[in-house]
Amino acid sequence: MGPTPIRRPPSGRYKDAAGALKKTVKLEQDCYVCYTGLAAAYLKLGDAKGALESCDQAIRAANAPNLKGRVLMASARSASEIGPAEAEFRMAI
Repeated sequence: MGPTPIRRPPSGRYKDAAGALKKTVKLEQDCYVCYTGLAAAYLKLGDAKGALESCDQAIRAANAPNLKGRVLMASARSASEIGPAEAEFRMAI
């Protein structure tokens, strides 16, 4: 299951959005989309430090070098497709 798209909260509801996203990232620590949404909410709330920390967490969660391997592994439909995906994954490690 992939990350759930983040919807823009109505004006003035950024505090609610930040609270919901903080709960989400506790459950899904690799949800980089959630961390970027949290960073945006913090920025709207004037919390630059929280926004920067969330950006750093998004980068760690995305693990960009490993992301391609993870996507290929998740989308492999047969054993013959797993080999190239595993190679990408191992290159990232």
